[in-house]
Amino acid sequence: MSADRTFATMRPYRVVYGEVCEPLHHVTSLATVLKTMMNCLTAVQLMYCIGWIHRDVSAGNLLWYGAGERGILSDLEYAKEFIPHGSGHPDPKTGTVSFMAVEIASELHIFVPQRGFRRKADSIRVHHVIHNFQHDLESFFWLLLWTLLDRIEGTPTSQWLVKTVFMENDLIVRRKVLTDTGYLGEMLSKALPNCLAPYREELEWFSGALFTGYMLRESKIEDIASYAQPLCIGSAILAECHDCAVGADVVLKVYGKAEARLDGSASQPARRTMTARKRDRDEDAHDPDKSSGGTGCDSEEPLSKSRRGESTTDVGAERQLRPRTESTCSIP
Repeated sequence: MSADRTFATMRPYRVVYGEVCEPLHHVTSLATVLKTMMNCLTAVQLMYCIGWIHRDVSAGNLLWYGAGERGILSDLEYAKEFIPHGSGHPDPKTGTVSFMAVEIASELHIFVPQRGFRRKADSIRVHHVIHNFQHDLESFFWLLLWTLLDRIEGTPTSQWLVKTVFMENDLIVRRKVLTDTGYLGEMLSKALPNCLAPYREELEWFSGALFTGYMLRESKIEDIASYAQPLCIGSAILAECHDCAVGADVVLKVYGKAEARLDGSASQPARRTMTARKRDRDEDAHDPDKSSGGTGCDSEEPLSKSRRGESTTDVGAERQLRPRTESTCSIP
C-alpha cells in the first residue's frame, strides 16, 4: 500500500502589469488587429527559437497595447518546452476550441503514411499527436479567418462557415478547409465581399502553407528546422494583410464589451461555449445561398492586389502553394 500523498494548498496568484491593453476582440480596426497578430506571431517565433510552444493562441490572449502601439502575447499559463517524444501519450486538448489546430482538436494527424500496394506495410514510426510549433501558427490562421468572417458583416455563406467551423467546431469541415484543394477558395468567393478580395488570396496561401508543412514534415515532428518556413510564410501573410488594411481599413464588430457593441444589441461573449459535433462523412456538402447580405465595407470595389504571386499545383489529393519567385527568410 502506497504512503499517503500530501498536496500543497492552492493559493490565488495574480500578476499586475504596467501596460493597460485590450484583447483582440475589443479592437475595432482591422489594421490594428492585424498589427497585433504580427507582433504576437513574432513573440511565438522567438519562443520557437528557444524551443517553447504557447498552446493557447486566441482572441483573448492577443492584446493591443495602444499607448505603445504594439501587440502583446499574453497568458503563457499553458506554455511549455517542446519535447517531441513527450510522455508516450497524446497531449491533452489545450487551448481555445475555436482557434485550436485540427490535429489537436481531432487527435488525428494531417499526414497519414501510405502503405501502397506492398504485401506488408513498412515500419513507419508515427507519433501521438503532440502540440508543436505549427499548431501555434495554425491558431493564427483560424483567428484571421474568424476575424474576416464573423467580425465583418457578410453573406449567408460566411454565416454558415462561422456557425459550422467556430460555433459547432465541425472537425470534418475544419479539416477540409486545410486539406481539400479549392474548397476554401470556393467558400471564400461566396463568403467575402469584393472589397476583401485580396484577403481571400492570403487565406488560401496560409492554408496551403500549413498543409504543405504538415505533408513535407510527415511523421518527423522532431525536425525543428522544418517549422521555420511555415512560420516565415505566416509572418509574411499577416504583413501583406496589414498593408491592405492600412490602405483601406475596415471597422470590426466588438465582442464581449457591452458599452461598444456596434449594432446596439447585447454584447456577445468573447469565448463561446463550443460543442464538438460529429457528422457522417457522407453527409451532403453545404450549398449556401448565393445571395449576398450587407458587408462591412464602404465600397464594393476590390482593394489593390497583393504584390506576391503564387501558383497552385495539385499533387493527387494534396495541395502545395509555391511562390513564383524564390525567397529566403529567417526567424527573428
